[in-house]
Amino acid sequence: MKQTGFLLLILTLLGTLALAQAPEGQPIIREIIFRGTQRVDAAVLDALRERLKSKVNEPAVRETVQADVDTILESGWFLRVDARTETMDGGARLVFLVVENPVITEINFVGNTVLSDEKLLAALQSKVGMVLNRPMVTEDALRIRRAYAEQGYVLVDVVDIGISPEGKLDFVIFEPKISEIRIEGNRKTREYVIRRELTFAPGAVYNEFVIRESLQNLDRLGIFQEVSRVVEPGDQPGTLIVTIRVVERRTGLASIGVGHSNIQGIIGFVDVADTNLFGTGQRISARVQFGADSSYSLSYTNPHIDAKRTSFTMNVYDRTILRQAVQANQTFLYNEERSGGNVTFGRPTAKFTRTYLTLRNDRVRAAQEDNNPVPPALLTGADVRSVAVSNIRDTRNSFANPSGGSYTSTGIEYAGFGGANFTKYSAEVRRYWNVRQRKPTETEEKAGKVPTPWVVASRLSVGSIAGAPPFLDQFLVGGADTLRGFPEDRFPGENMLMLNNELRIPVTDSLQVVGFADIGDAWGGDFARQFGDTSFKLHTGYGLGIRIITPIGPLRLDYGFGSDGGNEFHFGVGPTF
Repeated sequence: MKQTGFLLLILTLLGTLALAQAPEGQPIIREIIFRGTQRVDAAVLDALRERLKSKVNEPAVRETVQADVDTILESGWFLRVDARTETMDGGARLVFLVVENPVITEINFVGNTVLSDEKLLAALQSKVGMVLNRPMVTEDALRIRRAYAEQGYVLVDVVDIGISPEGKLDFVIFEPKISEIRIEGNRKTREYVIRRELTFAPGAVYNEFVIRESLQNLDRLGIFQEVSRVVEPGDQPGTLIVTIRVVERRTGLASIGVGHSNIQGIIGFVDVADTNLFGTGQRISARVQFGADSSYSLSYTNPHIDAKRTSFTMNVYDRTILRQAVQANQTFLYNEERSGGNVTFGRPTAKFTRTYLTLRNDRVRAAQEDNNPVPPALLTGADVRSVAVSNIRDTRNSFANPSGGSYTSTGIEYAGFGGANFTKYSAEVRRYWNVRQRKPTETEEKAGKVPTPWVVASRLSVGSIAGAPPFLDQFLVGGADTLRGFPEDRFPGENMLMLNNELRIPVTDSLQVVGFADIGDAWGGDFARQFGDTSFKLHTGYGLGIRIITPIGPLRLDYGFGSDGGNEFHFGVGPTF
């Protein structure tokens, strides 16, 4: 053994002397090898050899060889690397003596509660049985963070990595938990109304997706102008305090109006509404109109009537609405007279999804307006007793002014419990895209305010009716809410196909300019033979409009041009879609 050690020492000294020779005496490298490798893959060694500055048939330079030693160490596969040269025929052999890192015998995770060991192991490059590679382990820490972030846990971190000489690998994970939820800004709204919309609770690991979902729930209530959150460290290490901040809208409305019409004489109305009744989140509205044609309507909604988040809505009405129809290019005015009521129950059935059941009982008829002749076919009516089921999935990021997400609804209504007998099918899909986002000003940035983006919005609506619906229970296409550039209700029919597109450009926080293009039709059925299209015809409308944001919702002013050569001015309250 002593003799062997002495020979190794002599060889090492000879190699060192060879590396230290003057430039004119530097040995020429004829071969480069790794000695001491056992489990590192040959392909890894070949790739390392390509990265070395020392090359075969070139002189062995001490500085270059030392740089190669550093390169091999930085590859992360080896615990120690030394270099030497050995004399061989025609020159020298450059030998890198390596000691491999230990083989990974075990991988453990410490502190993970929301993601299982199996999910985290699947995210790693390092596997049990592989030679440990330090850069790969560092990359694995990033992969763990990424796996958490993809599930919304954006604040989770890997705070330590333990590597034992036996190859045991420990990732220590920090999952920050919410210690307290605070509510600020609610002057009228009761705190429980806000808290019941939150899908997280103290003790939960902070999840950005869950926080956003909660903010969207609050926005959908329609009673807040702004909803935001602030996250700050809690009193205990590793904890967070989440503060929900709201800016309330003006939710109460009362108005009185009196006027005179040559047709109806003196008319007046009283409107009372509150979308946040006594700060409970319940909504109520009442309208009374008096004159030659008196009418009333009452609506009440309670968004939470039980612990399962069941909603309840009731509408009672006896109202008269002035409408118009077109026959042979002649416009006729008539009254829609509708009396009765409906009740709707809704309940969450999946994430972002609610299912609704509606029971309806009303009497509807089209009646002649005084001194206005109307085609007899219009003057029909019926009792409608129906049950309807609808399903709505809503992932919009804002109720009032969405810039992302979608809204999908499907529904079926069956009327056949006395009176009219028909089945109505309908479906609607809305999508929203943020197409341009300007940078916030310094003031906006300090206030944490995000500028309103340019938005492209699209809506596709389809429907069909089987049976014999009353005229006013058909699909009515044309006007401010469907096909702009055409008169209201221009195309009645038992089938409907509509595509609406808008580009919404913010000018100020309370003003938007809108370009729109509408395509579609309603067709088919007994009434369409006289007042509309018997078969599908493509009608288009396009134009410009503005949106004025008010406490009661956006006011819509649109001017549209129709493909029939006409043009129309449209006014509405609330978003088009």
